[in-house]
Amino acid sequence: MIQVYTGNGKGKTTAAFGLALRAAGAGLNVYIGQFAKGRLYSEIKALKKIDRIKIEQFGRCCFIKKPPEAIDIKMALAGLRRSNEIIAAKKHQVVILDEANIAVKLKLIPLKELLELIKRTPKTVEL
Repeated sequence: MIQVYTGNGKGKTTAAFGLALRAAGAGLNVYIGQFAKGRLYSEIKALKKIDRIKIEQFGRCCFIKKPPEAIDIKMALAGLRRSNEIIAAKKHQVVILDEANIAVKLKLIPLKELLELIKRTPKTVEL
C-alpha cells in the first residue's frame, strides 16, 4: 500500500508518525527516513524510544527556506540511497519517507529515482 500525505501547513509528519506508532504497536518494524530535516524534534525523541521504529534524518538542522546548497543535495541523495537499501533488505513492513515530496520539489532528489523506489517496493511493505 502506498500512502501520500500532502498539503500546506502542519499535519503530514504527525499523521505519518501516527501510522508508525500504530504499526509498531501491532508488532511491525518501521523505518522513517526524513528528508530536509535534521533537528531533534520532540516527536523524534519519543519515537526513538520504541525499539521497532528506526529513524534517520537526511538534512541539516533547519528546514530549507532558501535555495538548497550542495550539502543539502548530497544529504538527500544519501537518504534516497539508504531508503532503497532499507526496502531491499525487507526487514521493515512500514517505510516512511517524510518530506520526500518536498525533496523532489526543491530538486534535492530526482522524481524519477523516487518513482523507481516506489515501483521496487514490495507489495508487502506499506510505504
